[in-house]
Amino acid sequence: MKRMILITLFAQLLTFASVSSSSSQYTVIQLTKNDYSDHVPQINDNGQIVWQGCLGQTQGWCDTDTEIFLYDGMSTTQLTNNDYWEEQAQINNSGYVVWEGTPDLDTEIFLYDGTTTTQLTNNDYEDYYARISDNGYVVWVGDLYGINQIFLYDGRTTTQLTNNDYRDFRPQINNGMCVVWTRLVALHYEILLYDGTNTTQLTNNDYEDLWPHINDDAWVVWVGSESSLDEIFLYDGTSTTQLTNNGYHKINPQISNNGHVVWQGHTDLLGSNDDIFLYDGTTTIRLTNNECEDEEPQINGSGHVVWVRHQDHSDYEILLYDGTSTTQLAYNMRGLSSPRINDNGWVVWAGIDDLNSPDWEIFVAIPCSENDDNDADGYVSASCGGDDCNDNNANVNPGMTEVSGNGIDDDCNPATPAYPEPANTIAESYGETSLTGSGVFNSLALVLVPVGGVILLRILRRRWWE
Repeated sequence: MKRMILITLFAQLLTFASVSSSSSQYTVIQLTKNDYSDHVPQINDNGQIVWQGCLGQTQGWCDTDTEIFLYDGMSTTQLTNNDYWEEQAQINNSGYVVWEGTPDLDTEIFLYDGTTTTQLTNNDYEDYYARISDNGYVVWVGDLYGINQIFLYDGRTTTQLTNNDYRDFRPQINNGMCVVWTRLVALHYEILLYDGTNTTQLTNNDYEDLWPHINDDAWVVWVGSESSLDEIFLYDGTSTTQLTNNGYHKINPQISNNGHVVWQGHTDLLGSNDDIFLYDGTTTIRLTNNECEDEEPQINGSGHVVWVRHQDHSDYEILLYDGTSTTQLAYNMRGLSSPRINDNGWVVWAGIDDLNSPDWEIFVAIPCSENDDNDADGYVSASCGGDDCNDNNANVNPGMTEVSGNGIDDDCNPATPAYPEPANTIAESYGETSLTGSGVFNSLALVLVPVGGVILLRILRRRWWE
């Protein structure tokens, strides 16, 4: 049913500057480099990355066709090849990928198991917002002619978890087959939890409960909103705790497997500047405090947080908090979105690399190890704290003899060659009092170039905040 196209990516890893004032250092790789757009990446703990590209685009919007791509650490496979839309791709730690596609007049759910693609749904209504667990279970919303229901696929059969006259949407699934979602009941939104056997309504009030997120212990976090007052609530499997009590606007809470919670909110009355907040199981830390917009926070199993920063929709940056300090992974880009972090600290995002083109590419930041020596010449890469100025050439390192006039810094001493290479620079810090960072995009270069057919991006078309 699905024809797979294998696109081999050739890598040329260049030298990067040191990226952080803390002990954490990252190498940033541009995974795609083409004339079309790639967007909405997801990453698993093995470093496999899935995203969507667009085959038809006008005035910056994808309006004809999208395809799904999977990078397995060595090469990129085009999982879909057709003339209709695919989007909302998700990947689990087994490399299974789920997404929604529109082969006919309505949207269906598709699952790739590492070998073949299966169409999980085939009906005359909309199926969307699919999420997948590490054991291959898939949950999604089926829009039965205006009444939304939740469906669960357990690897063999599909079960309809809800059957009512309400609207159930935005499901999340953990690795224990527990599912949480939002339900519209009597003009108010409530939170529901399915534990594998029974469904429990976690909230029952006259205000709005939104944005639920669940960890593997079935702890659930969400936003409770009354008029313009928003608070964060946490259910720990037994009782519910109100984590905040200040009334300002909050959205997009995320919870890690160690019980840490991150969210985006603002404290000023005008709501002009959003900041990032982290609950570490005991106290709440304000990670940012500036005149910029800090958005789209994501958290991994170690409680590390990644997010996007911009000011007036310009000068986009990627920030990473590792529990001690904040590192700037990308800066001065025309656009950035969808940062995701895995439990090994790898960060992936979509960004515009060319200020003269609205072309989105996929980037990944990989933490350095103490012994990173890409060319096996015995010298650690400068990007990872070593003194090898070109870790892709074993003939370039501090132990080599400089060859005069060849235009190469053979001994990694820019003072000696006849044509010295420009030194890498480190970006300026933000100037925050508690958190600082520096960047690498001033030294980021092309490292992975896909070859093959033309693909363009489709900007997400999904409904409102569902």
